[in-house]
Amino acid sequence: MDNISSFTKSLSIRSISPTEKTEWGVLLGFIKESDNEFTPPLFARPEFVYQLKHGLNNRGLMAIEADTKPVAATLYETDYCGDKEKVYLTFFRVIPELRRSGIGFWFRQKLLDHLKTEGFKSVVTRTWSTNYPMMRLNEKTNFQRSKAIVDDRGPGIDTVYFQLDF
Repeated sequence: MDNISSFTKSLSIRSISPTEKTEWGVLLGFIKESDNEFTPPLFARPEFVYQLKHGLNNRGLMAIEADTKPVAATLYETDYCGDKEKVYLTFFRVIPELRRSGIGFWFRQKLLDHLKTEGFKSVVTRTWSTNYPMMRLNEKTNFQRSKAIVDDRGPGIDTVYFQLDF
C-alpha cells in the first residue's frame, strides 16, 4: 500500500464490549474466519472458547473500512490475573491483503493509545515462536519478552510472552 496514511484516515475505530450484541457478533465473525491462521487454531483452545462465552472482562477494538468491513481487530481481557491495571491481549489480526502494509503497527499503536487513555498500566500478550511477524510487531511496539514455555505448541514451537508497561 503506497499511502498508508490516507488509507488509515478513512478507517473508523470502534471499541466493543459483549453487551453490544451486533458489533460483538461482527468481531466474533472476524475472529472465526481467522481460526486456522493460529497455532493451535483458536477454537481448539478451551481457555479461548471459554473466555469468548463467559469472559465478562472481554473488550475489543476494530478498525472498520467504509463503515462496514473490519480490516483489523483485537480482543483483550481486562483485570488480568486480578490486576485492574493490567490487560491481556488475546487476539490481534489484520486481514491478509493488508498485511505488510503498516496497518498492523498503526492499529497496535491505536490500541495502546486506547488502553493508556482507559488508565491501564500494563499489557501482556503471547504468541508462538514461529510467528515472526507478530514477534517483530511486539518488539517494534516496545513489548519486552517476559517468559517462554518451550515446546508448548508442539515440538520446536514455544509460547513466548511479552509485556509492555506504560
